[in-house]
Amino acid sequence: MTANPSADGRPTLAMEPESMLISTAPMTLLTDHEGRRIRLTDERWRHIVEHPEMASMREALEETLAAPESVVESLSDPAAKLYYRFYQRAIVGGKYMCVGCSSKPG
Repeated sequence: MTANPSADGRPTLAMEPESMLISTAPMTLLTDHEGRRIRLTDERWRHIVEHPEMASMREALEETLAAPESVVESLSDPAAKLYYRFYQRAIVGGKYMCVGCSSKPG
């Protein structure tokens, strides 16, 4: 996933066609619930864990992409999808995780 800030400034992850998955940045390839490949770069993960409550939530992030309870199109960026899943025992109590992914044309 690449870092693509949405119009509201939140970082998003990038969904790209397989032909665009060549990168020199260290990354993890994830798959969403529709089989799309999602790139999570090490740089994006470091940004995410700047929020201490997210440090132990890597598996939950992956699960949210793979089995979301809801997926909506971003109101501020039609190329971005927001994946939601509720976690009862998050470090900050019961909370929805939102994973934003932006796709690049082509």
